[in-house]
Amino acid sequence: MSSASTQNSLIPPLRDPLPFRPPPPTPPDHLRNFRNNDIPRWLFRVYTPNSCGETTATRVRPKSTTTSAPDSAYVDIFDSSRPEALRAGHLRRHLQWECDKPKVRDCNFVSWSCSLLWVLQYALHRMEVYDGLQETREKVKFLLLDTSKLNPGTFISDVDLINFFAKHEQFSGMRSLQGLRNLRGQRKGYYFGEYLSQGDLQIGSACVQTDLQELIHCGLFELLPELNDQRQWRNVNKGGVFDLRETLRLSLVGNDLDNGVFENMATREDVLTAIELGRLFRSDTLDFTVPAAAVFLGLRKRVKQDPTILKVFAEKFSAAQIDGLQLGDIMIRIPGEPWIPEVLQFRMILRDIQQHFETLGEQRQQAEPREDSADVVIDMLSGLQISSVSA
Repeated sequence: MSSASTQNSLIPPLRDPLPFRPPPPTPPDHLRNFRNNDIPRWLFRVYTPNSCGETTATRVRPKSTTTSAPDSAYVDIFDSSRPEALRAGHLRRHLQWECDKPKVRDCNFVSWSCSLLWVLQYALHRMEVYDGLQETREKVKFLLLDTSKLNPGTFISDVDLINFFAKHEQFSGMRSLQGLRNLRGQRKGYYFGEYLSQGDLQIGSACVQTDLQELIHCGLFELLPELNDQRQWRNVNKGGVFDLRETLRLSLVGNDLDNGVFENMATREDVLTAIELGRLFRSDTLDFTVPAAAVFLGLRKRVKQDPTILKVFAEKFSAAQIDGLQLGDIMIRIPGEPWIPEVLQFRMILRDIQQHFETLGEQRQQAEPREDSADVVIDMLSGLQISSVSA
């Protein structure tokens, strides 16, 4: 997941936005989700000072606009003026993490993910293997972005692009787009929930930032101690993500409470820790505490309608706060693929929270004292100004 902050005063000025503009659909239409703007409401991004390009809390820029890449490189991947095989090659290099190479200057992409589990594992992997930032964890930054605040066409699924361009590339083997497509579809943990933006992007009005040190300080490793197993940091997929996803998949089968299984119920400490972590994702103008807390809770196996989760959220958040988040929209725009069970759990927890607050609202309405019908009639009549007419 490359692109990030570069402290270079010679970086060229920001370029105009570069949205994805695919051609009209032809069967089979691999871009149906994109055309319907079926993009996750929330996307994460991790970066360090050594990531290529530039990323801050207010903007992201790919390598092409922060180096001496020619202006001709700054074009939409769907621009038909360039050969399809060339465009397929650009996509493959980005997805295979080859844009970090010094000779590659024309990468227009920036990567995001809807899977916090994978983003956290990647951050630890990058810190351990590439950046050597174990002692300066505050330099490992996390962004949480609300895509609904940006224009349609800003993001697209990597799988959609792979499906669209795989037949055009002049490359074969496991590192080809076809190889990536096969790998993503094996349901073995290699699906990252990745989405790409393209070109320079202003994100200050839609994004909140924190760092790894703050996450650890607020209880990340207490909530998910498996992430603190440093033996797993060197491999971004095998071990950590694979094993955690396997336990999460099991939690999505049936309702544990209905089956009398209680060991997966959250503790009060779990929920309070998740909320504390969620509060890191708020600023003076944006507050992503509730969805972020639900994401963190979804990283462990949970039961449906967990009474502890619902009780603590009802204590900590008002109905107005929950209503203002439009959770129904959030749940619609959360991917439902079985490849990313942690995201499915996020959706389940948000749905439970929404239903719980709706139930609480209905109970409050039913508990409100109602006036006797005769009193209502008297009140109505007393409000009328009726002049008496003498006979």
